[in-house]
Amino acid sequence: MASGETFDLTTNKPVKRRTNRFWCLVALGILVALVIFFVGFLIGYFAKKAPTSKTVNSSGKRENGEYDYKKYHEQAVNSLTAESVETFSRNFTKRPHIGGGEENRKLGEYIRDKWISYKFDHVEMVRYDVLLSMPPRDKPNVVKILNTTDGSVLWNVEGPEKIAEPSENDSLVLPPFLGYSPPGVVQAADLLYANYGTVDDFKELEKRNLNCTGNIVIMRYGKIFRGNKVQNAEKCGAAGVLLYSDPADYSPEGMNNTFPKTWWLPGTGTQRGTISFAHGDPLTPLLPSIDGVYRITRNDTDALPKIPAQVMTYDNAVEFLKRLKGDQVPPEWAGGLNIVYRFGPGFIDSELKVRLEVNNQFVTKPIFNVIGTILGKEEPDRLVLMGNHRDAWVFGGVDPSSGTAVMMEASRGIGELLTNTDWRPRRTIVFCSWGAEESGLIGSYEWVEENRNMLRDRAVMYLNVDSAVKGNYSFGANGNPGLKSLVFQESAFVKDPNAHDKEASLYDHWSIKTPSSTEPGKPHFGTLGAGSDYVPFSHFIGVPSIDMSYRFKSMNRTLYPVYHTVHDTFYWQKTFNDPHFTIHLSMSQIGARIVLEAADTPILPYNLLDYKEALERNFEALKSFSKSLLLQGNVTLDHLANQIKQFSRNADAFEKRKAEARDTQDFAKLRILNDQMMNMERAFIWPLGLPGRQLLRHVLFAPQMHNNYGSSSFPGITDALFDIEKTNDWKLVKEQVSIALTCVREAGKILALMD
Repeated sequence: MASGETFDLTTNKPVKRRTNRFWCLVALGILVALVIFFVGFLIGYFAKKAPTSKTVNSSGKRENGEYDYKKYHEQAVNSLTAESVETFSRNFTKRPHIGGGEENRKLGEYIRDKWISYKFDHVEMVRYDVLLSMPPRDKPNVVKILNTTDGSVLWNVEGPEKIAEPSENDSLVLPPFLGYSPPGVVQAADLLYANYGTVDDFKELEKRNLNCTGNIVIMRYGKIFRGNKVQNAEKCGAAGVLLYSDPADYSPEGMNNTFPKTWWLPGTGTQRGTISFAHGDPLTPLLPSIDGVYRITRNDTDALPKIPAQVMTYDNAVEFLKRLKGDQVPPEWAGGLNIVYRFGPGFIDSELKVRLEVNNQFVTKPIFNVIGTILGKEEPDRLVLMGNHRDAWVFGGVDPSSGTAVMMEASRGIGELLTNTDWRPRRTIVFCSWGAEESGLIGSYEWVEENRNMLRDRAVMYLNVDSAVKGNYSFGANGNPGLKSLVFQESAFVKDPNAHDKEASLYDHWSIKTPSSTEPGKPHFGTLGAGSDYVPFSHFIGVPSIDMSYRFKSMNRTLYPVYHTVHDTFYWQKTFNDPHFTIHLSMSQIGARIVLEAADTPILPYNLLDYKEALERNFEALKSFSKSLLLQGNVTLDHLANQIKQFSRNADAFEKRKAEARDTQDFAKLRILNDQMMNMERAFIWPLGLPGRQLLRHVLFAPQMHNNYGSSSFPGITDALFDIEKTNDWKLVKEQVSIALTCVREAGKILALMD
């Protein structure tokens, strides 16, 4: 080793000495760095301190009390535009896209590609092979008035609807039919009019000794689910069913003042729809329709109708109804046709009969869900879901494409937030485009059945936007009671484009147009029936859900005038309902707000005081409905009442603990509170299902047995009591009361203080 040399011990080579010039440069660099640091310190010290990530605690809150994520939410909402949502609407309504069809698959691929371009973390198309029902083009369904003497045809109904506006002219339009009506022929039968086809309507026929057996029953749409109409007719012995939309319900301003002049249903339009009671694929109940899963036969299910049924326009229906003989119907049974409504059965000319021929085909076809996922940062295993079905009976200007456009615009804004900022949600956000909802909630049910355990453990809430803009009367929402305050809160931040006061919010206008009957000054927030894709989430696995839309001022439960007809087009939507797509924009804004709030707020936005009040209110309604009946069977609700009181006490105490934890930085404490709220809802799911309805399991809120569109409180008890005079099954009543009190008791215990 040479004297005075320095060696690098890793290489054993000499290192050259650094010169004085080198050390001068080092000293100068250090001096410059110190000056920059000092100047920066002074600027930061004397300037107003703006919140940064360092001033945000683990609960997501800034030191000044505001939530850091709120600014991102505002940025996403402000990026949404009416022009963009209109473009989505136009794209989704260009051609008919029935579930299981090629066009619907193409739209699924379009959504997939959009979500990939938005940089979602995962995007997939999930396939299921399911049983569907389609009318053949070469052998249409036919309804005829026949002269049985000579075989001549007095009136013939077959083929597609007449075109009322040029955009409806498309080769993919299928002729009107009722999904899952079995093929069959009723050669020559008398016709019987049964009003809306409710249970009470058929009781009225029975009181008048009017027999359904062997007859074809004709009913008008409205009030209850079309499948219930067919079911009620089948139970009373009918050979077949005809359905039509009466102008009293769908064209109340006159049959000459209809589309395309106005938004009312013309005599050329008729409502398609399913009449199946299956939730999901009829052949794989409780199981997903994937490879390897056993399929039952059609004869093994009682969810499909057994008698043929067909729809017709009111221009055709009048030819049948005006010929009926029999007594004149009561005023409340009379519709808007210019005839005297009579019961029948049979025509005035006894030689005339009705021939019904249904040629629908059962086919197994692939359907596709599109699932887009944005992974959460702090709680990636907790899921906030927003969904909408993609399939339509024809063009779907309202149902479902207004909802699809709204969801896509919300996803675009959130996608831009993801790509253009450092934001990432606290929890995972999942967007869902469902296939084949119209045939019986098939896409959503199959996906939930496939992922039930994962969703039961991880799903925070589900937001559904089906026919998001079906009118211009008022915003409205239904849902699980614990989410009511969330909807109220977020609707107050979105302006209502239809309010007279231009500064009024959706909440303000909603409160005026649809006020609550139990909470003065607040809007009506209803419970959920079974009309859309929230059903498997809320009623099957217990995920709190919301269904929201901007609504039509309906009569007799008319959803909107051109529902499920060829006239439900982009043209109808833009010309009469939402010309500038400002309502669509508002719906996109509130949808984005609800999803973002549920994804980012440290404590889940459930309000158990609302839940407690709904439970107490519904129990009082149950007592009022059932008091005299229960006395007959020596059944008491006292034990259920005691459990509800205990649940209310636990809910009060829980909300106090939740308020005290609002500013906590303890992740574990937040997680425990949130899990208690999630699991509380799950406690109301009875694993064996409601009586005769194994795919509906929520013991507090579920669809009505005799109206799948309606909702019922304590459905197991009310279902058991509904026909008690016929069944005398008090054992079932007592069982359902016991199940309800057991579930309420368990839910209360879940909310109890955890030591």
